[in-house]
Amino acid sequence: MEKISARLTDYILNKGLIKKEDYNIYQYGFLCFLETTVGILSCIIISIIVGMFWEGVFFLLVFMPLRSFGGGLHLEKFYQCFIVSCLIMIASLLIVKSFSIPKIISLSVVFLSSVALLLIGPVDHPNREVEPEDNLIFIRKTKYTVFICMLVSIVLFFFDKTTYLFLEAVIFVILFITNCLAEIKKKLG
Repeated sequence: MEKISARLTDYILNKGLIKKEDYNIYQYGFLCFLETTVGILSCIIISIIVGMFWEGVFFLLVFMPLRSFGGGLHLEKFYQCFIVSCLIMIASLLIVKSFSIPKIISLSVVFLSSVALLLIGPVDHPNREVEPEDNLIFIRKTKYTVFICMLVSIVLFFFDKTTYLFLEAVIFVILFITNCLAEIKKKLG
C-alpha cells in the first residue's frame, strides 16, 4: 500500500498538482484512503460470501467508528491488521449466524461493554500514538459514538431485531477485549 500511495503522490507531484512540501501529507492521505477502501471492500465481499450482507454493513457501521475513536490494540503492519480484522468480522458474522441468545442478554452485554469501554477510555497504543489534545477529541467522539450505539441497541431491542442486537453485543465485547489487550501491552512495554 505504501508503494502505491507513493506512486500516486509522485504522479500528482510530477503533474504539478501539489507542492513538494505537501508530499508527505498527500502520501499519507492516499495510504489511508487505500487501506480503508481495501478493508471496506473486503468486508463487503466477506458479508456476501457468508450470506449476511446487511449484517456486514451493520458491523462496519458500528465497528469502524468505535475502533477508530476508541483505540485499542494496533498491529505494526497493514496486512497484519487486515487479516485480523477480516478474521474478526468472519468470526462475528458466523457466531451470530450460528447462535442465538435472548435479546435481554445482548442488550445487557452492549450496556456493560459500553460502560467498560467508557471507563477504559480511548487507549493510546505504541503503534498509534496520539497527542494529548487529539486524545480529548477521541474521548468526546468515543462517548458520542457509544451513546448512539446504545440508542441503536434500544431500538433493536424494541423492534425484536435480535440478530443485529446480538451482533452489536459481539462487536462491543471484541472492542473491549482489544482495548484491554492494548492496556496490557502498554503496561508491559
